[in-house]
Formats: sequence, C-alpha cells, structure tokens
Amino acid sequence: MVKENYLWAVVSLPAGVFQPYSGVKTSILLLDRELAKRTDEILFVKVENDGFDLGAQRRKIDKNDLPKALEEINEWRKNIGNGREQKFLFPTMAISVKKEKIAENGDYNLTGDRYRETVDYSNAKWPMVELGEVCEILDNLRKPITKSDRTSGEYPYYGATGILDYVQDYIFDEKLVLIGEDGAKWDKGDKTAFIATGKYWVNNHAHVLRPDRSKLLDELLVELINSMDLSKYITGITVPKLNQGTLRSIQIPLPPLFVQEQIVAEIESEQKAIDECKKLIEKMQKKIEAKIGEVWGEEI
Repeated sequence: MVKENYLWAVVSLPAGVFQPYSGVKTSILLLDRELAKRTDEILFVKVENDGFDLGAQRRKIDKNDLPKALEEINEWRKNIGNGREQKFLFPTMAISVKKEKIAENGDYNLTGDRYRETVDYSNAKWPMVELGEVCEILDNLRKPITKSDRTSGEYPYYGATGILDYVQDYIFDEKLVLIGEDGAKWDKGDKTAFIATGKYWVNNHAHVLRPDRSKLLDELLVELINSMDLSKYITGITVPKLNQGTLRSIQIPLPPLFVQEQIVAEIESEQKAIDECKKLIEKMQKKIEAKIGEVWGEEI
C-alpha cells in the first residue's frame, strides 16, 4: 500500500471502540492512489476519544476527537490536492511521516506513535511567573449561600474542595480554575486546584481564576498547582487560609504554549491509561468474588 502509492492516511481509533463485540485496537486505512501519488508523506491521525467511554456499555461522554480529526484529514486532503503539504506544529492528533522513513527498516509499520517526535522539556528551564501575572482573579464575583438559604436546583455549588450542593441559580458560565482558599488541603498531590465548567455557583472558600489562555492553559495550571506543596503560603492558625495576595505571588514555570499543549496531551493520555487500569482491576476483582461465591454455593 505504501510502496505502490495507495495509502495516504491512517486513522488510529482507541482500543475498545467496538465494545462489547471486540476490544482490539483498530485503525482505518484511507486509500486513494491518485492522491497518494501527489505526496511523499502519509498522514497519521490519532483519535483518543470518540464521544463514548470504552466500557462495555459505551456511555456517552463529553470528549470527542472525531470532528477535529475529520477537520485535519479534510484540510490535509485539500492541501495535497492543491499541491500544498500541510505541516502540523502541535502533534497532539495528526502528524505526517515520509514514506521513505516508514519503509526504511522494511516492516512498513503503520503505528503513528512510532514516528511521533516529542519535545524534550525534561531538563528545560522555563521562565518563572507569578500567578497574578498570567491569571485574572474573579473572587469579587463569588457569593456564599448558607445551607438554609439554598434552593435546590440543577447547578453545581462549589466550595474549597469541589461540589458541595446543587442550587437553583448560577453566577459563572465559563471554564475557570478553582483553588481552595480555606477548608482545603494544600500539600503536594492534594488536588487543591480543579477546573469548573458549564454553569455553576462558587462560594467564598475557593479562589476563582481565569488564566490568560494566550499564555497559560487551564489544565497545566491545575497540574502545576497540585504538584506543589503550598503549605508555606498558608497563613492563620485557627483558620488556615491561602489569601488572595499570597495566591497572586505564587510562582510557576511558563513553557511556550505549544509545549504546554504537548505536556497536557501526554498527561491526559497517561491519566486515561490509569483510569482504564482501575476499571480493569475493579472488573477482575468482581470476577474473583463471583468465583469464590460459586465455591460457597452463592447465586450469581
């Protein structure tokens, strides 16, 4: 297919996309000899999410890479047809690989990740910036509601550690980062920071941050804050607190935006693998319990 100029693109789908019938990894091969002959490269597109989870029930989820994948495939095809070759600066979904590279060892491996090059940022020194330089603090918009005054509804009511209740109204309708002000935990790995999306209410126990997204991604900000030991920034003995002035002064490294995108993509990929492993462990544990139950004569 490669040597004879039939293959022009490979779309990699997530393992389990055809559950419950098959859990095998699947790729779609796009063949068009006329198109393939016009370029010396093959497009590889990696789809992580198709709008459904990868369990046996295939429940609908928010993440869906298919529209973006289709957009990049169509753009690539259009540019090849017009004699222009598309280069992807941020290799989180699509990359192009020279046919000679695919053929160089003779096995014609069509796994895109094999050819994906990553930026080595492990030893890089990025400039340090204060949160106040790259984030807008929206604490003046938050409002506490005592439990007795809350009217039950559909909108999440956030506090320092996450959703505390659901209320009838909302004050935010955008993606923002929340960081516990008081009543939270601030040690390394304590998940002090988290993202809120959609319509929701925030009380006065969580700071509300809107990153300047031309400089900083929400997801990376959350990961950086949660990787820090913030205890040195906490004031107060009776009521420990991360006050706004101190929050603004916290320093974080600021890689270029394209490096941030790559870091976030890698983190999400690894987290997805962790989540799938947890599901598998739970499934296997239930099987073990069922098998032991058979020994005891219990009904399954």
